[in-house]
Amino acid sequence: MKNRLILLVLFLVLPLLARSQKLTNAEYFIDTDPGLGNGTAITITYGDAVTILQDLDLTGITVGFHVIGLRFMDENGNWGFNKCQSFFAIQNNSWAGLQEGSGTSINKAEYFLDTDPGLGNGNPLTIIGGSTVTIATDIDLSGIAAGFHVIGLRFKDENGKWGFNKCQSFFAIQNNSWAGQQEGSGTRITKAEYFIDVDPGLSNGISFVISSGNSISVSTDLTLNTISLGQHIICVRFEDENGKWGFNSCQSFEVTDVTLATITTSSIGNVGSTSATGYGNVTSDGGATITARGICWSTSATPTISNSHTTETGTTGTFSSTMTGLSSSTVYHVRAYATNSKGTAYGDDATFTTLDFPRVSSSVISNVSANSAHSGGNVTSDGGSTITARGICWSTSATPTISNSHTTETGTTGTFSSTMTGLSSSTVYHVRAYATNSAGTAYGDELTFETAPNQITNLIVRSVSRTFIAIQWSRANGTGCMAVCLKGTSSNVVNPEYGTADYSANSTYGSGDYLGTGTTANYIVYKGTGNTLRVDGLTKNTQYTFKVYEYNLYNSYYSYATNTNSTNPLSRTTSPKEGYDPEWVDSSESGILSFKINPNPANDILHLSLTLEETANITIELFNMNGQNVGIQNVGTQNVGTHCNVSLPVNSSYQKGQYEIPIAIDKLASGSYYIVVSGNNELVVQDFVIVR
Repeated sequence: MKNRLILLVLFLVLPLLARSQKLTNAEYFIDTDPGLGNGTAITITYGDAVTILQDLDLTGITVGFHVIGLRFMDENGNWGFNKCQSFFAIQNNSWAGLQEGSGTSINKAEYFLDTDPGLGNGNPLTIIGGSTVTIATDIDLSGIAAGFHVIGLRFKDENGKWGFNKCQSFFAIQNNSWAGQQEGSGTRITKAEYFIDVDPGLSNGISFVISSGNSISVSTDLTLNTISLGQHIICVRFEDENGKWGFNSCQSFEVTDVTLATITTSSIGNVGSTSATGYGNVTSDGGATITARGICWSTSATPTISNSHTTETGTTGTFSSTMTGLSSSTVYHVRAYATNSKGTAYGDDATFTTLDFPRVSSSVISNVSANSAHSGGNVTSDGGSTITARGICWSTSATPTISNSHTTETGTTGTFSSTMTGLSSSTVYHVRAYATNSAGTAYGDELTFETAPNQITNLIVRSVSRTFIAIQWSRANGTGCMAVCLKGTSSNVVNPEYGTADYSANSTYGSGDYLGTGTTANYIVYKGTGNTLRVDGLTKNTQYTFKVYEYNLYNSYYSYATNTNSTNPLSRTTSPKEGYDPEWVDSSESGILSFKINPNPANDILHLSLTLEETANITIELFNMNGQNVGIQNVGTQNVGTHCNVSLPVNSSYQKGQYEIPIAIDKLASGSYYIVVSGNNELVVQDFVIVR
């Protein structure tokens, strides 16, 4: 009869661990894995879990230890991990077998080690006959070599029929003083070691750290770099505090080759001018933990993680990443990646083009006042998508954006203008034109300007003659001020414009630069930081108009306060008479000081009658018609109330009151002169004549 090999374990019950997919296929192999899909197929019922009870034909299998591997495939075509089990095959030509539950009585038992000597030739065991038996006995293993062995046990019934062999593998060790750890003995475990495939002997295994105790739980990673692919056995054992080693606990395992992960690059979304979102899907970890995954990108093909890249959490499955810092209107290549211990795998190379910004420039600043200014821009390109907003934005800080104050103008491409309002006087502003499309907001070049200051106040005429008019005003908050004088009324005033024009001033009418044209020319008669002015070269009995402008000077640009108030502009007519007219010459603009002089013409003494409305530091000066200061000698005073004569300096503090001040002029030559009295920011001028 043909020899037949019988698997001692006749069925396998292998439910697959719970997972969401349905199981569709199963296969097994013995000893050598032929590859996925190439094993011996097993018929199963489609479902979430299966139970297999099947006899396997082992014809052709040699006597000895073997390994059977079983695996399943789900409805998505994915194979699960191998489930492997070792077994021992024996040879038997005349097997009859004892049938379980046959009702016959067992009357004999025997065992053998490793090699079956044949029915009835094994080592006998003493039993008590009956339908069932229980055996508890020690087996003498003297002479058995250290290593794996098989013990076989069988029974014979009252009819002389032998039952099937019941076999069990065990591992024999060479130890003359073996005691072993007894379960529940209460001794503490102090040491642990393991070995793979070949037992090197007690204490010669690979040790690992444990916490001593009556019971322990070990969880550790083992390095298998030097272990060949295929089936192996790992054994663990422990030593107690008495130096006794316990029995080996062994488990078979399979070493498979780790591969690169499998990953796909999905679509690119949310594309802007400087950012976009990439998507990936890790469909397999390659048999090792995913340590990094994300997307990488470059302007060149096949980007890698040496280029710009992201790193996302997770292992297998889908993910998304945002690319930032991109350049507008640029083609980029993108690949998803995943890294395991084998290396880094990449998905397909996908490309996309970032959006483009509009192109816009800023227009020059104009019409600058204390609280407003004018600018605009020119949208030269819409960047390939519709312009949704345009205008100007401004701030007191650099690089203003639309999050600051801004205007919104209609239109798409082309020029536009905008007015900034609500500004503060004498303040530096930064302004940029802007335009917005689907890519974002683009800005024009940055311009700066300083608003005009507040306007001067309290413009008054201090004295008038037939050829000059003296004026005075209160300064505001600008860098300086400029005054113009014109013949005629205020309707002919021409205001200076914002810009770089640097006007030249001359206090002689008609000699400086001017605004406007012809007979209504506005001559620049003053430019500086003071607050008083005398304009000469005027025509008698003629109306003149004065306007004073406070201004700021910033980056060579002048911004003028051009608004009017109750005193600015101011018109006045020069004296109509050829000779001296004391009533005309005396200022009709009464301030804190006023005076009269007599006689006029004078000879040796000029009497000054001075009235002060408040305490003031008074300065008295005499000038000839060439504008030269001719000095004052021998100045005295006489109080009107007491008529006493006292000495008084020309530059001194005077209390509120009236004063008679004689001024010696006997050293001066005959001719025309004028006297100037000033104090507390007021100035009064009168002319007089010396005749001898």
